[in-house]
Amino acid sequence: MKKILLLTAAGFSTLGLIAQEQRIPLLEMESASTCPPCRPGNIYFEGQMEGIPKEEYVKIKYQWYFPGVGDPYCTDESVNRTAYYGVNGVPNLVIDGTYYNDHPQGGFTTATFNAAKAVPATYKLSGTYVIVGQDVHVNIKYTPLEQGTNARLFVAIIESETEKNKMTNGETKFYNVMKKMLPNDQGTDISSTALNTEATTTLSFKFEGEYRLPPGSAGPYVSQRINHATEHSVESFDNLKVVAWVQGSDKAVYQAANLTKETTAIDHVSNTVQSVSIYPNPTQSDINIKFQMSEADMINASIVSLTGKVVKNQQVQLNKGTNVITFDTNELPSGAYNIIIFDSKNNSFAQRVSVVK
Repeated sequence: MKKILLLTAAGFSTLGLIAQEQRIPLLEMESASTCPPCRPGNIYFEGQMEGIPKEEYVKIKYQWYFPGVGDPYCTDESVNRTAYYGVNGVPNLVIDGTYYNDHPQGGFTTATFNAAKAVPATYKLSGTYVIVGQDVHVNIKYTPLEQGTNARLFVAIIESETEKNKMTNGETKFYNVMKKMLPNDQGTDISSTALNTEATTTLSFKFEGEYRLPPGSAGPYVSQRINHATEHSVESFDNLKVVAWVQGSDKAVYQAANLTKETTAIDHVSNTVQSVSIYPNPTQSDINIKFQMSEADMINASIVSLTGKVVKNQQVQLNKGTNVITFDTNELPSGAYNIIIFDSKNNSFAQRVSVVK
């Protein structure tokens, strides 16, 4: 128990000053549908978490390529993430960066979870996401409350429940399976963010192509893992969720968050942003975004490619009434893009636009 507290708090000095910020523990589980011990391990793990409100933790599963042919939903990012902790077998559990080098039944209890939750968080972290077709757009806000060690922001798209990857261990349902990390498993460097200053990061990803179920993920099947450039393994886009966490170079997790899913609207975004109109569409040069504001607010607007790359971004303080912001698209290649807009409370709006030359 003491080991968890020391490792999780590494790199911080005056924890008492930030005790008011509630910790959301990050629970990372390595598992596989071809691993016999993983079934009782997952049953035990889920049983220990039963009764704990879901908003009090972030849970993510990395499906693994071992044993046998491996779990079909194992990806290169799953392998890289588990290698980051030095994991060499499944099942295993990592709590806030502290690696349990044993079966979860050998060390994890609700008392373990409560101890992790009791450690004060040293970051504020929140965000929202919107799903438009197979596109996922994410807006995250974070504030460092104490100086950490080379902090990085990690974001993962997870599928809350899957079943098509069942193999040989008797499990028929799998929960919180990692599908994609944004922009990848290396995360985003946020270490330059000033203390007690809120910053924003916008990320996007498009799941390309059609669903495919790989035959495995190990040995001769390594080359058949999902290629995100052309295909995906999402069983239901309605079951996708987005989670985020801030982690230091010492692997200590400073805070985690379940992001809030937002819906898109054409004529009404929020109580602050009454309406949005985009013109001309298609465009040959500039794109104008017209806002009708019921009150002043800070707006984050992005042009995002269909591959999920943010190609243009503006964060603008708008006044009450009519406001227009303009994006110069002359240097953008012809094609389709998404306009993604978030207000200061992370309400969202999305619309497809076309650039023609």
